Amino acid sequence: VGLIGFGAIGRMVAQRLDRRDDPRIAAVLVRPGRAEAVAPDLPDGAVAVESLDALLAAGPDLVLECAGQQAVRDFGADVLGAGTDLMIIATSALAEPAVRASLESAAQTGGARLLVPAGAIAG
Repeated sequence: VGLIGFGAIGRMVAQRLDRRDDPRIAAVLVRPGRAEAVAPDLPDGAVAVESLDALLAAGPDLVLECAGQQAVRDFGADVLGAGTDLMIIATSALAEPAVRASLESAAQTGGARLLVPAGAIAG
């Protein structure tokens, strides 16, 4: 699993997955200049990266967006277009028709799945 964001949601997901054998977190995408600061808080084996290319190079089967609507806009289509499944937590980003259409098109082009958890299930 790759994470986009390592705030409250990203940290909670990382802690929960760290208690399991599978799936494991491969990489966490953070803002430029933050990788070194968050590295000590990551689960064993996970790396902090500062670019989407580096996140995708870690080879996640699934990327989980944990950083808000802007992260969906900034990275969602590229993740899907690269053929990697994407689960978005900021589902309200789909209320924008252009964002939704971009994600759907990228998923089809990349052969990836856009996963949208229902409200309380994501929490």
